Amino acid sequence: MTPGAVATTDAGAVCQPGYAHGVRHVSGHEKHAVYAEYGIRPSPAARYEIDHLVPLELGGSNGPRNLWPQPMVEAREKDRLENRLHDLVCSGQMSLPEAQRTIASDWIEAYRRFLGNPPH
Repeated sequence: MTPGAVATTDAGAVCQPGYAHGVRHVSGHEKHAVYAEYGIRPSPAARYEIDHLVPLELGGSNGPRNLWPQPMVEAREKDRLENRLHDLVCSGQMSLPEAQRTIASDWIEAYRRFLGNPPH
């Protein structure tokens, strides 16, 4: 239901320190809409977090086509992959569009490819 969407393909922009923090803006209303779309009731127990499939640090969009409820047990693993792909992009070893496609198409397979088997 979340195909992923990008806001930019400009590697120079996403490699600037603070880029992701500066573009982060998903309202509580939008988060609740994502939970509703997936049929999940938000709870204080926080079994999920609303995540960007294509992360902001890789030029991902804040729009609904890029937001999904990610199980908390997976969140830190995906964060490691996001950091690795960001490093590859910013060092010139991978293009930003390639990194965006890689994580949007199957982030678990991308994790295996770049970091080994995920611990979950």
